[in-house]
Amino acid sequence: MNFSTGEVKSIPYVTRHSPLLGSPSQALEKLEQRGKTGASAPVARKAEGLHIIQERWIDASTRRINKKITMIRNGKESAYRESVRMYSYREIRDMLSMAGLKLTETYGDFDGSEYTQDSPRMILIGEK
Repeated sequence: MNFSTGEVKSIPYVTRHSPLLGSPSQALEKLEQRGKTGASAPVARKAEGLHIIQERWIDASTRRINKKITMIRNGKESAYRESVRMYSYREIRDMLSMAGLKLTETYGDFDGSEYTQDSPRMILIGEK
């Protein structure tokens, strides 16, 4: 495993899609077709004696993106886990409507780009 080195704040966070998984929408579709769980290669960073290893995978059966972050400093290891449910555009739109909210805008990333199935994110803006 290769480590990037420098101050943690100055080391760029890897936001590119895994070649294995693609965008979250593409990954879920591929995994549902195959009925499997997919994983991306671990991403590792190192700064001031702190090693940070991030592993991500998508579980198609639960529609969840899972992440494990392992931090190692002075030989002491701490691990943290995160699990986020993926929703389709239709599911989110319908839930907003059921909650009495109106969807007004949708973006595919923080730069304001149009949302498509290939977008890295689904950013929604709504109102009452």
